[in-house]
Amino acid sequence: MTNSAKKDYYYNPKEFRGRNKWHASQHKQKGECKYKIMWFLAGIIVGIVIAILLAIKEPDMINAILRQVHHWLLLG
Repeated sequence: MTNSAKKDYYYNPKEFRGRNKWHASQHKQKGECKYKIMWFLAGIIVGIVIAILLAIKEPDMINAILRQVHHWLLLG
């Protein structure tokens, strides 16, 4: 604890009790982060489902895409 922190504690000790309380802004930040991760994972899952459905319905299109990507990787 620095000298200024000790001084603050000495003059206002009640402020230093119960430090586990969160401010509203911290709750908001935690919630936003949780929702960002949730939407990111939901997007990945939806993308995988669309890819599977497309592979079942149009396997020739998937083969063409994979051949093109393979061609780009060999030339790159």
